Amino acid sequence: MSEAYDRQLRRPRRFYLDETVGPDVPGHYDADVAEFDPESIWCCKQNHPELVVQDLAEEFGLDSEEQEFVRITLMRRGVNKWLYARRQFIQLKHEVKSLMKQAELGSERFELLEELNEKMQHIAKTPRWVEWPTKVHTQRKQDEEQVIIRGTMC
Repeated sequence: MSEAYDRQLRRPRRFYLDETVGPDVPGHYDADVAEFDPESIWCCKQNHPELVVQDLAEEFGLDSEEQEFVRITLMRRGVNKWLYARRQFIQLKHEVKSLMKQAELGSERFELLEELNEKMQHIAKTPRWVEWPTKVHTQRKQDEEQVIIRGTMC
């Protein structure tokens, strides 16, 4: 097999609209309520739990005690951890790119780092419009089958 064919097999599967349920399937959320769509969602600030607290406080008039409850809930449900993990992931991407520059082009190390970088880029460029089912499942496979992703890779 050619090297190009082998490289294509290792490349992560790219998607632009959800391939599991298709773009015409109704979503889990009422998108008419949202003030954004799969394209304009990129203009929204992200990556800090306090943004969620502020949005909820503004929408529902939460007092300071209720805002603190939201902060604790975000932490308890792992949202804070994953926002922090995302920051660490971005730092790791930069480190991998730096290591690729130091590795000899065409070497086994370079190829391994390149493959890792491609997979990391794929994860990082996943569209932001991701709808989880409103029912909490106990099986990860069932969750994955019902997640809807819309929009283009960034």
